[in-house]
Amino acid sequence: MPYLIELSFSKNNLSGKIPSSICQLHIAVMDFSSNNISGVIPESICSTASLRSLHLSNNRLSGELPLSLKDCTELVLLDAGHNDLKGEIPTWIGESLTRLEFLKLRSNMLAGHIPPNLSRLSALNLSTLQIMCFWELFQGALEILLP
Repeated sequence: MPYLIELSFSKNNLSGKIPSSICQLHIAVMDFSSNNISGVIPESICSTASLRSLHLSNNRLSGELPLSLKDCTELVLLDAGHNDLKGEIPTWIGESLTRLEFLKLRSNMLAGHIPPNLSRLSALNLSTLQIMCFWELFQGALEILLP
């Protein structure tokens, strides 16, 4: 399966961690949403640049967004909402993920500033930008996201 296009394990009540071996496949769409997956997002999640859509929402993932995600330069959708992620929204999202249209990080334990360079993402759909929720503790002005 080295050239599998879409891998969807959504809504299967899977538990455990995301195996790093899955990340070696050339996949355009990876969907682990709505399961019981725990642990951190593997550093190798973007070992191939072909990943365009990453669905990790509604699990029990912890830790921070891995730095290796910045190598997913073809990424159009990143949904890691409804997990136990912590830390700040990384500034590299606005620098490296230039094709990003949908960013969903809601309902985590994120805190800090919303990176001003998110406004550089010309394709980002602001109507679906979901980074704030009751649990997040963000600071700063929202004007940075407005054109």
